[in-house]
Amino acid sequence: MRREPSATLFSTHDPRRCAYALLLVSLGLFLALHPDEGRSNQARSSPGGIPFRSESARPWRVLEVRSSKLDAYDEASNSFYSSLSAYHDLMMDSLVYKGESTFLLLESRISPSFDAAAPRGSASPNGERTPDLLLTLGSAATRAALALHPDIPIVYCMVLNAEKVTALPEEGVVMGGVSMDIPIRGQVNALADAFPRARSLGILSGVLGPKRRAAFAEAAAARGLETTIEQLRDTTRAATAIRMLIARSDVILADGAAIVYSAEVSRFLLLHTLRTGRPLMGLMDGLVRSGALLGITVDYAEQGIQAAEIARIALQQKGVHSLPRLSPGSTRILLNMRTARRIGVHLPDAFLDSAIKVVP
Repeated sequence: MRREPSATLFSTHDPRRCAYALLLVSLGLFLALHPDEGRSNQARSSPGGIPFRSESARPWRVLEVRSSKLDAYDEASNSFYSSLSAYHDLMMDSLVYKGESTFLLLESRISPSFDAAAPRGSASPNGERTPDLLLTLGSAATRAALALHPDIPIVYCMVLNAEKVTALPEEGVVMGGVSMDIPIRGQVNALADAFPRARSLGILSGVLGPKRRAAFAEAAAARGLETTIEQLRDTTRAATAIRMLIARSDVILADGAAIVYSAEVSRFLLLHTLRTGRPLMGLMDGLVRSGALLGITVDYAEQGIQAAEIARIALQQKGVHSLPRLSPGSTRILLNMRTARRIGVHLPDAFLDSAIKVVP
């Protein structure tokens, strides 16, 4: 059952105290919400029918931190929980990161066969119980986890620009996960398939390295497109950059930088592309639902399943020093038909047949 308290869970500006409070306060809330009921813990079987643990196996405890409340995060989280709890009893608390080292309790989940009398986590030196694994959803939550650098494995998912976001601040942090980073060629091809007559591509991005700029130019050239890239270091020149892209480009791509999807920048981008009839493609379904014509996104449920497989490695192999870092397994093309009618574009039938119409 979902529980959403009105008060902040805790707030502190000391990162190490915040890490300690995050782990201990969340556990205390979980114990209060789930009093012991003495249920039996029956041995279960793996999907192949072979028992994978004994009746005395301790449940895994996962602390999940989300960047915000999004349906996409719900989908990834639910598939993670379902996949991992199919192999082992699981206790999972979910928090929402509110910024400024502040977190809110979202919900607590527990496997149906959980034995409430079983140990609830690894004991710290002072006798408190801590989670076995930290799961992060989204870039902000992942950055927060890295800033806190708790002494437990971290598995991330639903993260754009994962290589930059998950750069380890120090040695000894065990981290792995699955990114939302769709290959540049796949992004450009999707736009070119939708608009085969387009000759110029405008890209709004954060600060790009030379390799990524070259990759955009190469992918665009392969489809007969000239590129104009506007890079944002902050929001001060966002309006100017967007107007320049609209003036110079047939189609526009919103790259995956957090600044591009900030409320201020995305609102201005949507407003002016709609006013000028310029087709816009983004990398988040929220942008498409808000008015962008197209989106290319990952399968959110699949992100959770991939993250669960990485979590199994961390939880089954105690003392592991590294974890896999995976690319998304598949992608989806999203289409806002209301926007298509508004700006008067006609898309190829083959493209329409392959797209998911999120706004009819």
